[in-house]
This record gives sequence, structure tokens and C-alpha cells, in this order.
Amino acid sequence: DRLWHTSSVFFHSPMHEYAERLSALLPEPLKVIFLVNSGSEANDLAMVMARAYSNHTDIISFRGAYHGCSPYTLGLTNVGIYKMKVPSTIACR
Repeated sequence: DRLWHTSSVFFHSPMHEYAERLSALLPEPLKVIFLVNSGSEANDLAMVMARAYSNHTDIISFRGAYHGCSPYTLGLTNVGIYKMKVPSTIACR
């Protein structure tokens, strides 16, 4: 019944209670919860986890979709005003 905001960096009891309640609704293979502060951060985490798990670097993304404006997600984003060339050693084709 309340809206609250906190960072996952700091211990905050309601955040942990929420994660436990959410986890209880999920089947066993999905009982790990990652709380992040933005869609870009969620996409960054998903890409890092996929790359770590698969040991591959290629990522498939939807054409014309916005995936975020962080250094990782910028390579996936293909929306005109957000698409820009930024020198980086991190790349997605």
C-alpha cells in the first residue's frame, strides 16, 4: 500500500521482504531475485549474465527497440536519437 524507493546497495528490510515474497511465487529454477534501479541496469545485468553463462559475446536485439543508454545497452539500442557511436571496447553487432 506504500510506494518506496531505495538502492540495492543499502540494507532496507522492506526490500528484502518484497524479494522473499516475490521468490515464494516463483518455481524453483527462478527463485533468484536481482533488484536493480533501471531498465538499462536490468539489461546490463542480463547481458553480463548471458555472456558469463554462455562464454559468447554476441547478443541479439530487436531492430527499432530502445534497450537503454548505458555503455552496454547503447550497442543494442537502434532508435535514431539514442543511437550514437561511442568509442568502446564493449561492442554488440
